[in-house]
Amino acid sequence: MSKKCSLSVHAEVTAYAANADAIRFYGRGGFTAMTVTLRQSL
Repeated sequence: MSKKCSLSVHAEVTAYAANADAIRFYGRGGFTAMTVTLRQSL
């Protein structure tokens, strides 16, 4: 029995949450949000 090995190739970009223009730009290119990071000053 042979096993198939599939490689996943992807591109990743980072945009600030406040940069709505960049998020729309990348969204039109097929990018989707995967993580959200929340920050608070101490």
